[in-house]
Order: sequence, then C-alpha cells, then structure tokens
Amino acid sequence: MKNLFKTYFAIFAILIGDLCIVLMGAFSKDLSDIYSALEIAFIRNFVAFLAITAWIIGTRQYHLMRTTRLKGQILRAAIGNMDIVLVFWAYALIPLAMVTTILFVVPILTLAMSILFLKEKAGIFRWSAVIAGFIAMLVISYPALNGSGEQSISMLGVTVAFIAATGAAFVQILLRSMGKEGEPPLTTIFYFLGLGSVFLGIPVLLNGLSVSTIVIGSIIGLCLTGLGNQVFKTIAYQKAEASLLAPFRYVALIWAALVGYIVWQEIPNTETLIGAFIIVAANAVLIIRERMDKKISEKEIL
Repeated sequence: MKNLFKTYFAIFAILIGDLCIVLMGAFSKDLSDIYSALEIAFIRNFVAFLAITAWIIGTRQYHLMRTTRLKGQILRAAIGNMDIVLVFWAYALIPLAMVTTILFVVPILTLAMSILFLKEKAGIFRWSAVIAGFIAMLVISYPALNGSGEQSISMLGVTVAFIAATGAAFVQILLRSMGKEGEPPLTTIFYFLGLGSVFLGIPVLLNGLSVSTIVIGSIIGLCLTGLGNQVFKTIAYQKAEASLLAPFRYVALIWAALVGYIVWQEIPNTETLIGAFIIVAANAVLIIRERMDKKISEKEIL
C-alpha cells in the first residue's frame, strides 16, 4: 500500500511538474512583448539561483557548491542556457502546443546522439524510433516549408524550436557523462543557474534591464513555475522509475493545447497533431524496448 501511494504521488508530481513547464512557457510568451528571450532567461535563472543558494546555505549543505568537473559544468551551462534562450524565443514565435510537441523529440535525438557520440548499440526498434522522429519533424515543419500562413515568422519559429530540441538532446548526453562521475544533481543545477546568470547577465545588464510593474505578475509566475518544475520533477523521480513516469509526461501536450487555447485562442493545426502522434508512438517504442532490455538483463543476473 505504501509503495502504491508513492507511485501515485510520483505520477501526480510529474503531471504538476510538466504543467509548470507549460505555464513557464506561457509566462515567457506573455513577457516576450516587452523583453527579449535573453532577458527572460536571465530573470528566470537569477531568481532561481538566489533560491537554490539560500536553500544550500540554510541547510548547510555547502558540499553541493563544490564540483570535480568544472569544465563540464561550464560547457553544460553554456550550451544549456543558450538552449533555454532558444526555447523562450520559440515560445514567442509559434503556438505553445507546437513548441511543446517539438521538444518531445528530444529523447529521440538523444538516442541518435548516444549512438553517434557514446557508441551505444542500437537495433531495429531504436533506429525505427529515430527515423520516425525525423519524419515527425518534417510533418510539423510542413506548413512553414509549404509557405502557408505567415511564412517568415512560422519558419523561423519552427527552426528555432528544432535547434533548441537538438541542444537539449546534447545537454542530455553531457549529463550522462557527468553522471558517471558521481556529480550530485543539485550541484549541476547550482552551477547551471549560477554560470547561466553570469553568461546571460553580462549582455543583459550592459544593455540595461528595467522591470516594469505592469508585468511583475508574469515575472513572478515565470520564476515560481520554473522553480516548481525543478521541485516536482525531483520528487517524482525520487519516488518512481523514469520508465514508469514517461507515458504520463505526454499529458504536457494536453496542458499546452489547453493553455494556448484559453490564453491566445491557439488551436493546434493538423500537422502538429499528426507529428505529436508520431513522436508519442516513437517514444513508446523506446520505452517498451528499454523495459524489455531491463527484463533480459535481470534474468541474466539471476
């Protein structure tokens, strides 16, 4: 009964965590009328960095401020923060549901990169998922490539979102290599936010940044949802396996469609829906294959 409660609580946490991601995107989209993606990313990073620093000092866990892989942390922070800027830029250019759908191709791109860079083995199931992921990308891009709608804006937005997804996949590859060295997750988050605040803060502060009282609510919402995402995701993955939680993460597509429609009357086009279906199916193949491999390895141990 206790394990069942932990599982249900983990599922609840991952659903709320993904809702926080979607709401963070919505607040970012709202702020894009006044601030650039660079400024929005800086505000989000700086406030979150202050929060995690206060927590580390308050709990006296100073060891989390030390790292044995400074070069790796700098590289991850540089690429990861550029990626966040691209994601916020994409939110400003194209519908919320479209960005969310494109970002779900990250696990598939991560698999492709792990085959290329980490020399991981891949059979027909994994290669099929990779190919399906790229087909989905083409389907989602079709309206922009075909010139329907506002071509210059939509094509730029789709391109930015796909570059962001590629960057996020590369960050996952970096995290895998860093994880093998036993670097605590909170240490990585601490350096990501701290270094990101410096990287993004230099151009932002040199250019000047003024906080308008008109959008203070959206700024607070951006920071709270960004922090909420980290907290709820951490809780979820502490209480349940990633493979169990993975199917529930696609509820984020529903969150994005609902928020986009309620706030901006955005309705996902046919290509986005078809692309979402292909991506979900491809990821489902990966999840099933991972579970099969895990069962095989457990039998070999026994």
